[in-house]
Amino acid sequence: PGSGTNFKHNIQQFMRELPVSGDGKSPTNPKVFVMILTDGMGSQVYERPNCYFNSTNPCQYTGNWDQDPNFVNEGPSFNAGVISTAFLSKHCTQIKDKGITLLTLETEFNASNSGDWHMMAVDANLRPTVHSELQKCASGTSLAFAANQGSDVDKAIQAMFSTMVEKARLTR
Repeated sequence: PGSGTNFKHNIQQFMRELPVSGDGKSPTNPKVFVMILTDGMGSQVYERPNCYFNSTNPCQYTGNWDQDPNFVNEGPSFNAGVISTAFLSKHCTQIKDKGITLLTLETEFNASNSGDWHMMAVDANLRPTVHSELQKCASGTSLAFAANQGSDVDKAIQAMFSTMVEKARLTR
């Protein structure tokens, strides 16, 4: 919650909810699609909420960063006090092994104008890996999208849904 992304742990948790994909020819054998939308940057931290009772906004994330107890550094990574990691396509294998069609959208992480040296170093060191790993994660090259502007993200999401609709079947 609040900050950081632990890809391995999150996908393992998500896998518990995913059924095996069928051919989509009947309601009891549905075709399953998964879309992963990410900047592809993970880290070892999560931000604890400070919660106050009797308030209109009872929980706020105000910076109390802790180390994620489930974090495993599988590399490639960048360490400057906080370990940042690149998304790895191996996390997608178990999803695709269930016959699920996997689409990815890389919302390109760009810290070049942020003035934050740590984030600029993360971007410079991990961006090439993230791009190639998210492409490998998708079920096919035509199912891997990338965008860095709001309107481009909207277009990519529309294209992802269109792709799923073209491959889907409606059954009674």
